[in-house]
Formats: sequence, C-alpha cells, structure tokens
Amino acid sequence: MQQILVTGANGFIGKNLCVALEKKGYFINKVLRNTSHAALIEMVKQSDFCFHLAGEVRNQASEDELKASNVNFTEKLIEQLESNPMDIVFASSVHAAAPKNPYGETKKTAEDMLTLYANKVGTQAHIYRLPHMFGQGCKPNYNSVITTWIVSAIKGDDLVVFDDDYKMNYLYINDLVNTLIEQIKFKDSLCLPETFDVKLGELKSLINNILSSKDVIRHDQFVLNLSETIAYYKSI
Repeated sequence: MQQILVTGANGFIGKNLCVALEKKGYFINKVLRNTSHAALIEMVKQSDFCFHLAGEVRNQASEDELKASNVNFTEKLIEQLESNPMDIVFASSVHAAAPKNPYGETKKTAEDMLTLYANKVGTQAHIYRLPHMFGQGCKPNYNSVITTWIVSAIKGDDLVVFDDDYKMNYLYINDLVNTLIEQIKFKDSLCLPETFDVKLGELKSLINNILSSKDVIRHDQFVLNLSETIAYYKSI
C-alpha cells in the first residue's frame, strides 16, 4: 500500500484531502503542529509521496510566525526528504507570483527551496498557487470571506461589503482535492481545476438568496458548490 505524507493534516485542505485519500485506500502519515522532529523523520522514511500543506495563513500572523511556518518548517522537511527522496506537492498561493507582503514572500521562498530540492535529488516538486479556497470545513473569521459570510448570514447578521465591484477568484475544496489525488499518478504537474471570478456584491446576493430560497442571479458550477457549502454549515 502506498503511504502518503501530509503536512498540515489538520488544516482545511489537509482534513479534506486525508478523508478522500483514506476512501481510496491510501495509508496516511499525518504531520501536525505538535508532531515531534523524531516522528517526522520516521514518517518521511515510511512515505512514498508528500503533500506539503502546512503553513501559516492567518491575516494577523507576524512576519516571524510566517517565516517559522512557511520557510523554516519547509527547510526541516527538505532535510529529511533529501535522504528519502519523493515527489512533493506544495500548497502555495497566488500571492507568491509577485510578492507584496511577508506572506507572499515566504511562500515564494518555500517554492524556490522545494524546486532546488527536486532538481538536486531528481524528483518532482509540483507547485500549486492557490487562490481563495472555500468549501466544507473552512474556519469562519479566519481567512475565508465566503465561510465568514455564510456563517454570519445563517446567524441572521447583515453582510457588510466594502466594495460591491471588488472581484475575487475562488476554488472549491472538492475540486482541488480531486486534482491533488490525481497528481500522485503523474510526473508532470497538473493544471488547477476550474476557478470562479465573483464580485463581492454578487457573492453577498448569492448567499442571501440561497439561504432564503430565492432565485439566484447566476446558474453555474460555482452556485452549486456554494449551495453545497451553505448546506454543510446549516447542518452543523
């Protein structure tokens, strides 16, 4: 049985990925915040493929916290991978494309480190620059406007929009997870699944209308995914 190393296994993407991997029969070595260095060494030795999802994403995180999580931990992971080479998928961010803040800078640094590792040992480093994620299991009031607004709207709170015309790009968690699992089989990096550009004012209307069972202003896969996400948060 192929063993999969997943860092950040308790995070939003990690939890969803681990559930899907287990359903497909993979054995998962889960790296958590409290995983010891000794345990990490053993899990790397036992694994055949790595999903590196661990990283600091909180808006209020300090520069030191971002560096410790996104750079320093990646360095520790690479130290072990060099002795036990395997292909790796890294959950980076669109903010790494042209870094304008410490978050983007630390993600870009981690990308570069993993690319150097892969070139050195002859494996593949698949870099996925993710846009805003949404779906079941994401924390409200953390780093997802969709989740925060859904939970607030379910409570009956008014949704405050700073700019109705501001457009954001979204990716549904189930679509990402399916692509990540497919990546295990391929040496070439796969493309990200379909993403959706949605204005904040439109998003607000969609959430309110879906919750009140009114007609929505668009009919596409985004609305179906948003409806599934809303149904999940209504059920918990």
